[in-house]
Amino acid sequence: MKFKFTFFGLIISLFTTAQINYAFTTASIAFAANAAPTVLHVASIDDGISASTPIGFNFCYGGIVYTTFQASTNGVMFLGTTAAGSNLSNNLNTSFDRPAIAPLWDDLKTSTTGNVNYKLTGVSPNRVLTIEWLNMLWNYVAAGPVITFQVKLYETTNIVDFRYLQNGTAVNAGSASIGLGGQTPGDYYSLDGTGAAPTASKLIETNTLTTKPANNQVYIWTPSNCAGAPAGGTALASPSFSCVTYNTNLSLSGSTSACGITYQWQSAPAAAGPWTNITGATAPTTIVSVSSTTFYRCVLSCGASTGTSSAVTASLSAAGACGLCGISSIASLPFSLVGQTTCGQGNDVTSVNVTNVCGSTLYYGGEDVVYSFTPALSGLININVTSTGSFMGIMLYNGCPVSGGTCIGNAQSSAGNQTLCVNVTLGQTYYLVIDSWPAPACNPFDVSISAPGPCSGSIAGATAVASPTFACGTLTTNLSLTGVNPCGATYQWQYSTAIGGPYTNIVGATTSTYLATTTVSVYYQNLLTCGASTAVSSVVQTSVNPTPTVACSLSTYTAAAITYSFEVFVGTTLPTTDDILFNTIVNFGFPVCFGGSQYWGGYVASNGAFVFDGVPCYPNILTSTYAAGGVGTGYTIPNPAPVVGTSIPRNAILAPWQDINPALGGVMRYYTTGVAPNRKFVVSYESIPMFSCGTSSPSIYYTGQIKLYETSNIIEIHVGNKGVCPTFNNGEAVMGLHSYDGTIYRPPVNATMHNAVGGVGPYNQWTMTNTAYRFQSPCASSSGPCSTLPLNFKNFHGENISSLNKLTWETSEENNMTEFIIERSTDGINFLTISRQLPNNKPSNYTFNDNTYKSNVINYYRVTGIDNKGEYKSTFVIPIEGNYDNLTVSEIYPNPAKDKFSINFNSKTENSFTLKIKDLYGREIKTSQHLVNVGISQVYVSCNEFSAGVYIVEVLDNFSKVISQQKLIVAN
Repeated sequence: MKFKFTFFGLIISLFTTAQINYAFTTASIAFAANAAPTVLHVASIDDGISASTPIGFNFCYGGIVYTTFQASTNGVMFLGTTAAGSNLSNNLNTSFDRPAIAPLWDDLKTSTTGNVNYKLTGVSPNRVLTIEWLNMLWNYVAAGPVITFQVKLYETTNIVDFRYLQNGTAVNAGSASIGLGGQTPGDYYSLDGTGAAPTASKLIETNTLTTKPANNQVYIWTPSNCAGAPAGGTALASPSFSCVTYNTNLSLSGSTSACGITYQWQSAPAAAGPWTNITGATAPTTIVSVSSTTFYRCVLSCGASTGTSSAVTASLSAAGACGLCGISSIASLPFSLVGQTTCGQGNDVTSVNVTNVCGSTLYYGGEDVVYSFTPALSGLININVTSTGSFMGIMLYNGCPVSGGTCIGNAQSSAGNQTLCVNVTLGQTYYLVIDSWPAPACNPFDVSISAPGPCSGSIAGATAVASPTFACGTLTTNLSLTGVNPCGATYQWQYSTAIGGPYTNIVGATTSTYLATTTVSVYYQNLLTCGASTAVSSVVQTSVNPTPTVACSLSTYTAAAITYSFEVFVGTTLPTTDDILFNTIVNFGFPVCFGGSQYWGGYVASNGAFVFDGVPCYPNILTSTYAAGGVGTGYTIPNPAPVVGTSIPRNAILAPWQDINPALGGVMRYYTTGVAPNRKFVVSYESIPMFSCGTSSPSIYYTGQIKLYETSNIIEIHVGNKGVCPTFNNGEAVMGLHSYDGTIYRPPVNATMHNAVGGVGPYNQWTMTNTAYRFQSPCASSSGPCSTLPLNFKNFHGENISSLNKLTWETSEENNMTEFIIERSTDGINFLTISRQLPNNKPSNYTFNDNTYKSNVINYYRVTGIDNKGEYKSTFVIPIEGNYDNLTVSEIYPNPAKDKFSINFNSKTENSFTLKIKDLYGREIKTSQHLVNVGISQVYVSCNEFSAGVYIVEVLDNFSKVISQQKLIVAN
């Protein structure tokens, strides 16, 4: 579709499309299913789109007549399209696949008893086309049929109506749109509800509808028809000339566009006439065959009033050189011309009539311009074509393209600008074809051709670029150059394992781009030669992350039993959510060495673990996820530790890891106590029920604490009570330390006593009361070789604060630094530079606020320091959950409600909010103030005092901004 919009952009000053203009009404009419219809989509089809299908009559929509439609299983249909998508994401304001008619647009699916079908009924001029979505799943994973609905298109009146019939299954996580989409983005009607009298808005799209329309509900859209004399506008012909008989597309611009207008195209041998009606040419656009120079115009009628367009000429010219029309001969080189276009030039050069296809056949489908030239000298020439269009192609032939010419070179891409550097020979005649894809059919352009000669121009300042720059195993990267690319330059890519060299030529890498593969970290540069001049590009570094060198492996840790000591404190309370890393990072306030790396914080897991950040290339949650706030952890224990790729976290303290459920009760909290250099961090789990056994067995509730000590880096696990729930996870649990890669498990006693068995058992169902263990390593002490951040980085931290991803880093020493590069990734592997900062070259603190991050995904960050020798060193990678909203609101449950309903809130900070309940007239019925803590909270609201009916529930933040608005049905 982007091709179409590019073409329209060229003629936007001439052509306008009327906005859709409909009156909206509602009714209640008994639903009648299609009898013996034609099926477009059979049962159990998800995200299906039908072929282009005849409507059966001319149907006027938005002032344009359509004869075909496509229907999607997702509750939307499109007029006049041939290659629309299924469009599972509802958006009446979309830039693609328009116009759209949406009776219930959401991610739907035909059920096992459902289909999408259509039927044409009645006789002309009062026929009706009914498209039916029968027994649909809403959404696609609903347990059974949820709803049946129809669109009816009426001949002559051009009315559209939607009809509904409920099925027995409840809506499953619906988020639908109902309305009409016009021919252009921004033109739509959207219903704000599914009741008996919703409002149809042209300003606000509602795409969160969750309630079924009532049985026999009908929404009716009646178009506004033309009135008075229509404006004829300007007639256009494309193409407008050729040297052989050709077809041209006649269209109108600037004319009145409304339902009720009729069209009649006329032709004449001269501008003065006489004018003759063209049989069958009664639409806004038509295709005619041109066998002689002819004039065309269109007469528009609205009732008895008429308007006539200007006339347009379609010419037939004599053939030029080598049988092609309109070849422009270039007298000498250099040559340049601006303000040109291929529009109206005809498609004379095609992939069928050329002797040799030069490049891709796809770039021979649009209208084209041909230039010929005969150079007076031999040498290199540089051809530059610049265009604001797209999908341009330039093809250079030695000799006539349609009569034995050979391809010298081509430049073709989705871009508008194309450059071609080739050698030419004096005395030979060359033909330059400027063409495009069929869509867009034509483009504006400027063209220049240099005089023949040797390579010339500056080759200094080229920048080497690699994409991607990082991989966890074998890296395949695209090397390219930016900044300098003189015609005739030669290239040689070189590599080295050190930034200072020596560099070695890569065999065969002698173009400006090269696809390189490496299993080690490599530096690349390009040696450019232009005549007698040589220059070297900048250096680009690529990194392959091998197994990290661990200075203080968990294998060096020893464990010993100590006296159990439970610390009572208030601290910071954690939310009560199951199977998750809580949604904010917990800071110790001091550095901790764990497994050879230094950390300033980590994540509390609801299933009894403390998890540190994942090491790059070693995701530590489930199979492929890096630890971050809000990440789901899973809960199963299919294998004993050490193990990778399961729900047992890696780079973690397991205290123990088991399927407890804080949502059922208990308290989790943490705090830091003491003074430097002897501070202590404690996270506490207090009386947490087991998931499967619930609250019926308090004797097996889990109570325990994890303690981390500053300077000594000692780790302690204190267990007050750990029972067994045999009905889930086979009653197993794992306690101890687990390495970043899942290869080392350091138990408190031995490898089996507090570990799982997995497999078929027998299972290790162990219990523990008032027991504690201390883990320590000689190399993790204050004098040990625990890895610190590289390049004398002292601290690196990131957190989402006030809708910003805030990064801070501190250096203990800086010398000869040139810059810091801030990098971001959405997969933890492929990083993009998002900012740069100049160093102070002394111990300093730095801050960077990222407000361009992608929301609702995890964003990974690192900071790379570069010194004046070009050497790179990076921090470890930190993940930050990327959700813009500090407070998000769930759907009302249950809905309909009787005595009370609940709403869940996910908050990144302690938040206050106001809850208002209004009737359908906007009158406030109930108002209450609430406070939620960090994490997920549930608020219950009584509604037993309300009369049965429909209400609006609004949630307002502490700035009185409405952040949620939902309909509540009370069924008292």
